[in-house]
Amino acid sequence: MMNQKLEQVETTETFRKLACSAWKHPRDPSTYMTLTLDSDPIDQYVVTQRAAGHSSIDRLSVLCVLLGQVIETIPSFSYIYQRGHLKKRQGVRLFVPVMIFDKKPIDLYGISLEDPHKQPIDKLADEIKTKTQQVCRNQDPQIRRVRR
Repeated sequence: MMNQKLEQVETTETFRKLACSAWKHPRDPSTYMTLTLDSDPIDQYVVTQRAAGHSSIDRLSVLCVLLGQVIETIPSFSYIYQRGHLKKRQGVRLFVPVMIFDKKPIDLYGISLEDPHKQPIDKLADEIKTKTQQVCRNQDPQIRRVRR
């Protein structure tokens, strides 16, 4: 995975700093969140877009755009704890898991999407499809280095 550019966070809520420093693994800079939403409008949007000829748009691409917007809107979702300091990622990177069932045990890999909320949704859907196919066909250069 490529490194992301970071900027120092000068002031923040104390509870956020405590939560970040309480992670089990000291080198785990990941941010985890839960988002509850009604999927009916998403499904209606997908149906409307497909009827308009955008056949590649699906639920996943819409959710990636929504998550990108949420992360950009709430800056503290982009914080990482590094060397005793909070830092903010510049930009939004989403990791989308891709499960491969052809091996025992099941391999769990994924794709990274840079700033999904800034891309046109049909192009994002095509990117997700292309990257997922690369992972499944063992053609993703980053994953090929770690696969055996």
